Amino acid sequence: MSFAGTYIRFLCRRPGLIFAAAVALLVPSLWLAAKLELKTDFKDLLPKRRRSVTELERISKHVGGNSSLVIAVEGDDLAAMERYADDLAARLRALPPGLIDHVDESVRAERAFFERNRWLYASVQDLEKVRDAIEKRVIAETPFDLGLEEDDQAHASGTRAASDDLKALKRKLEAKAAQLDKFPGGYYAGENGHLLALFAYAAGNVGTDFDAAQRLLDRVRAEAEAQGPRSYHPSLRVTLTGDLLTGIEEYKAVKGDIFLASSICISLVLLVIVLFYGRLRSLTILGVTLTVGVGVTFGFARLTIGYLNTSTAFLGSIVAGNGINFAIVMLARYFEERRRGRAIEDAVDLAVRRTAPATGGAALAAGIAYGSLMLTDFRGFNQFGVIGGFGMLICWIAAYTVGPAMIVLCERIPLLAGRSERPWRNLFSQPFAAAVRRAPRALLLAAGLLSALGVVLTVRFLARDPFEYDFGKLRNNQVRRTSYAFEVSKRVSRIRGEGGDGLVLLAERPDQVPLIKGELERRRRAAGAASPIGSVTAVEELLPERQGEKLALLAHIRSIIDKSRDALDDEDRKLALDERPPETLRALTVADLPRKLTEPFTEKDGRKGRIVFIQPAKWLNSWGGHDLIQLARAVEELRLDDGETVYTSGQAVVFADMLRSVLADGPRAVACSLLGVLMLILALMRRVRASLLTLATLLCGTSVMLGLASVLGWRLNFLNFVAIPITLGVGADYAINMVRRHLDEPDLPPDQVVATTGGAVTLCSMTTIIGYSSLLIADNSALVSFGMLAALGEVTCLTTAVAFLPALVRLLRPRRAPASAADAAA
Repeated sequence: MSFAGTYIRFLCRRPGLIFAAAVALLVPSLWLAAKLELKTDFKDLLPKRRRSVTELERISKHVGGNSSLVIAVEGDDLAAMERYADDLAARLRALPPGLIDHVDESVRAERAFFERNRWLYASVQDLEKVRDAIEKRVIAETPFDLGLEEDDQAHASGTRAASDDLKALKRKLEAKAAQLDKFPGGYYAGENGHLLALFAYAAGNVGTDFDAAQRLLDRVRAEAEAQGPRSYHPSLRVTLTGDLLTGIEEYKAVKGDIFLASSICISLVLLVIVLFYGRLRSLTILGVTLTVGVGVTFGFARLTIGYLNTSTAFLGSIVAGNGINFAIVMLARYFEERRRGRAIEDAVDLAVRRTAPATGGAALAAGIAYGSLMLTDFRGFNQFGVIGGFGMLICWIAAYTVGPAMIVLCERIPLLAGRSERPWRNLFSQPFAAAVRRAPRALLLAAGLLSALGVVLTVRFLARDPFEYDFGKLRNNQVRRTSYAFEVSKRVSRIRGEGGDGLVLLAERPDQVPLIKGELERRRRAAGAASPIGSVTAVEELLPERQGEKLALLAHIRSIIDKSRDALDDEDRKLALDERPPETLRALTVADLPRKLTEPFTEKDGRKGRIVFIQPAKWLNSWGGHDLIQLARAVEELRLDDGETVYTSGQAVVFADMLRSVLADGPRAVACSLLGVLMLILALMRRVRASLLTLATLLCGTSVMLGLASVLGWRLNFLNFVAIPITLGVGADYAINMVRRHLDEPDLPPDQVVATTGGAVTLCSMTTIIGYSSLLIADNSALVSFGMLAALGEVTCLTTAVAFLPALVRLLRPRRAPASAADAAA
């Protein structure tokens, strides 16, 4: 007896042993899968060795961007809102250590600092004008002004002019201060006093630990409620928002979408299985087989990768929809043989022997499609390929181990083994079979026209740069559309006047900072108005310029006022004394600056002096791919005058790197997938005509998919690009199954092939479409676009495999060797 025969006999005689082994493997796999983390940061899609990632990790180790919670207070009584903000800030500061790093409820400390040192922040020119005006006013009132060249009227005019100069300069300094001071009341208030915000910054790495972040959020919300906002004024309303809360809500949205998509996928797959087979046992057989395949796949993912990212988060639905195909084809053939009157073991034997080569080829085709993604550096593709490829392999193995064992076990259970006396009718494939039987030429003509049109549209689609460069369209939008907290966050940002996200460049040594600033400024000047660099700031620039010169001027002004105060009239004396520079003025250092000012330039260990903050130009779209690439090129690598090279990273650089990675790796993955599938087809078919039929079916389905995507105005992005190589594998999968059935039973009419194997292929496609379509409920726009494009590829590849291909075979068949005169006449 052959190995295959021995193996099948063992499956039929020891199904319980196979089932027990599957359970023994499944239990630890599910335990591992439950420990899979979910990472939603875009940087987790890039390879760890990429410069943008390594540099971002280096910066993150030293520069702590504390996540913040914004407590927004709305109401009709600004004074009550300010009292509530002060009391809540004190309450939050009293929380146990490790929760809140610091609280920022007002700008009073910073205002007091600038008030004390306002003379140092005045320009030298303004101080010189003050000195000259005071001297002029004093001389006009002293005996030294002999009036030799002026009459009394001119003297009075000069006196008034000097006094007016002092008052004008005071008004100028006050106006300049008011222009810089956006919060006259000292609080972050706006909207005519109806919205006030205070900010609580999380301690440690709370922003990256969602459980800790949720605990902090709950604690701050409880403290805000316990403070009793309505006790201050009935109109007060408190809303928590900020990047910490937004991150939690987006994380919850993704997890919720995963659960909902998986539930929808499983429910609909079970429904179509029941509709297809009409037997309760089909659910048991396929359900157990699929559970083993998917469970082991994600247990493997936990061991090899350890987490799921934005690209792989929904692979459960995709692996389930794809992986069940092999068991479907095998089970359909088993039921077909049983309807012909074969015994259980014989039916299992034929089902396994006749379908394993075709489904094995299909699994290889799918594996090649996923494997092509593994050849890329982009982790969004690579990890998708690892999990998907392994999943196809395991699901195929489960289909031919657990699947037959479950068939035999179900046949031994009376409730499941009952057989219906009604003839089996494949509702899914009947329309295709009828079209192949009645209008093969029309189908073939339609296939030719659609293929030609698809090729033309595909070329146009690719020639017009089909990539989506607006990252704003690829984020989680449901939170933003429905969350009142997000709306409040936007209002607070308008009040605070926050610009786009800046970039931090961390020098190796403080002495590099002037060289870095010089190089960045040179690049900014060279690009002119088109420069993506808006401003470049180091902490030293927060200090007043030319302090020594200013202090000398201020000392001179002070001495003039002190010596001549008695000579001034009451109004001017009061003005001079009010604006008299105090003796305590001294040259400021970085250590004298308020914390709020130096915080962006402070490392986690408290060091200052190595950070350069780069603010993008105002015209730059922080979610626009072209703008981000331009900014990244301008700042990510700097060659300094001393010959050293420094690097930086940040959201803009990571996003730009993602685009460049997709643009480089995407076409490579498609080329590898197409080449691998082509070689597989040649190896499996071993006949020129069969190979050409399979390849033509594959290319027809793919070209029509891309052509329709072009017509619909869809664009490719870092996730839905995966649909192209996968569609190549899927197209080969369905075509291989159909062509193999033609080769195995050449006398079977093409419409009967469609009615039998075509029905199973249709069910396979429906389960896969369900897997992809379940992504349409996701909040992430990139995932939705992937689901839509992949589902479209399924529809086009299914249609070409079960309609166009059999129609072509039917037209070619009479010329080869008709089975009978009746067949030839048909």
